[in-house]
Amino acid sequence: MKLRFSDSFWNSDFTNNAGYTAMLERLRDGRKVCKGFEEMLKQRACLEETYGKGLLMLAKKSGGQTEINTIRCCFMVLKQQLESVGQEHTQLALELNKEYKKMEDFRMKQKDRFTKMDNQMSSLHKQKQSLLKKLNDSKRSQEVKCRDLLEAECNRDRLANNLNAKLVEKSKQRVDNCYQALMDADVAYKQNVELIERTRIEWETVHGRATELYEQLEWERLNYARNAMWVHCNHLSQQCVKDDQAYEEVRLSLEKSDVQDDINCFVKNKQTGERRPDPFVYEGSSMMMTTSAGLHSNAARKPQLHHVPKDEPPPSLDTALYATVGPERATAVAPAAPPGAEPTRRKGPCTSELYVVTRDFTSRVESEMSVIQGNVVASLGDTVDGWMLVSLRGQEGFVPFDYLKPK
Repeated sequence: MKLRFSDSFWNSDFTNNAGYTAMLERLRDGRKVCKGFEEMLKQRACLEETYGKGLLMLAKKSGGQTEINTIRCCFMVLKQQLESVGQEHTQLALELNKEYKKMEDFRMKQKDRFTKMDNQMSSLHKQKQSLLKKLNDSKRSQEVKCRDLLEAECNRDRLANNLNAKLVEKSKQRVDNCYQALMDADVAYKQNVELIERTRIEWETVHGRATELYEQLEWERLNYARNAMWVHCNHLSQQCVKDDQAYEEVRLSLEKSDVQDDINCFVKNKQTGERRPDPFVYEGSSMMMTTSAGLHSNAARKPQLHHVPKDEPPPSLDTALYATVGPERATAVAPAAPPGAEPTRRKGPCTSELYVVTRDFTSRVESEMSVIQGNVVASLGDTVDGWMLVSLRGQEGFVPFDYLKPK
């Protein structure tokens, strides 16, 4: 069933404009909808333009400049595709702006056609109200004149037998005047009826044309809005397809990349050699080799040590030996002395040199000797990197060299 505006927006009351008002509100609401859709297109175009420019800027910072081999190719493809997607979105923004302009032009054209008809209808509505008021006034005037005539005729009939000729004549004159006034009022009333009838016919004709025009405008608006949304979605769908194609290119380049191949490429281009550093081997001096047996008999042998802070004694002989060269090397350098054997000691050139102890020292192993500040000890000439073999009151042992000063 096809309903028409021209058959549905009338009213039996000549002054009732509810049908026209309903059409008017519908068209105004339609223009608001078009305006809102225009704004949506405009904002979407701005978003696409911003997004496209952002992708173009991002492509310049996509990285991968320092990569090598296959993964570098992947980064280059990603950069190219980001630039491509950015350009496509920038182009999409231009297309959306075109849609926005078309929708705006369409809405303005519809507004012009509607405004021209609405002005004509508004003029007729005002004319209709004015003529209806005149018609009602002329009708009331006719009714008043008719009552006046009836009263004048009754008064004349009552005075018909009156001997006062003057009163009789006056009553007759009043009847004639009332009759003339009634005729004038009747003519005015008839003229107003004819005028408002012509206006009614004109209004009915224009109202019919308005219903047809408004129905056509509404049909065009709905159809245009439907097609505009369809085209808009087509643009967005095509852009999604293009984006996916661009990213598919990146995925294909990633499938061709090989992690091990990239590692091999780096190694081939940057390798420095396969030979590793030789291990460090303890090498004792000839003096240490001579005294190694004597040191081992005291359960320790002092190896070459690192620098020791002034406030702390060097590590114990046993600890330093094992920490520096390990148990296997220590055994090889300082084999255990046979039971009851005297340690071998090499006498230095300063066997009679005396030293004063500068601060207390407490021995930690048997090969060391405890001393206190102020003791005078005699050097036996044996020194092992920071340690000196000294004697005190018939006892011998190692003391840190930093704890001694020549007397």
